[in-house]
Amino acid sequence: MTMSDIGVARVRRAALWAIFGGVLLIPKTHALRRRPRLWNGLRLAAVSAGTVLIALSLRLHWGTVSVATGAIIVIAAFAIMPLRQRRSIDARARELGALIVVNGGALVLGGKAQRGARIFVGRDRIWAHGSNLELFSEIDLRQVTAMRAESIGEQWKLTLTGEIASAEFIYDGIFAEHFARIAESIIRSQLHPELTILR
Repeated sequence: MTMSDIGVARVRRAALWAIFGGVLLIPKTHALRRRPRLWNGLRLAAVSAGTVLIALSLRLHWGTVSVATGAIIVIAAFAIMPLRQRRSIDARARELGALIVVNGGALVLGGKAQRGARIFVGRDRIWAHGSNLELFSEIDLRQVTAMRAESIGEQWKLTLTGEIASAEFIYDGIFAEHFARIAESIIRSQLHPELTILR
């Protein structure tokens, strides 16, 4: 066996262990599995890598270990599905004691829009959650100083301003005004009458 053959064998062995190790580590990263699009993209990449490894192993006679490794990668990619959302919206509403849940459009945080937001409306506060029910903002309705739904071009914006926390929701699409008005109306119904709310 020549030095070049030894070098190729080492590179091939290192690559196989890197791919195999990576596939084994991915399932432990729950954060990735909670993001279905990203996780499915990684699964597709793993299937492609495993298929290429099997094809090269058969073509270049790398041996059964390489073929088996490729097959394991492909099988793992098909078998390990994205994590389903553990808590339902109803269950989360019960946990919070929320009276109703409304469409929050896209919650604006730090200049970035978190799409798929939900507004959980309680008797004296609201909670803004993301699409995976992660809590982004909590506002005490007794401290709300202003609330306004307004058109911004083809979109609608609902803004709540509180003494401590504030929130901004952006709605788009043909029902943008409808969703913004519904959210505004429901939240306004829970505001204490002694508060002066600016429109």
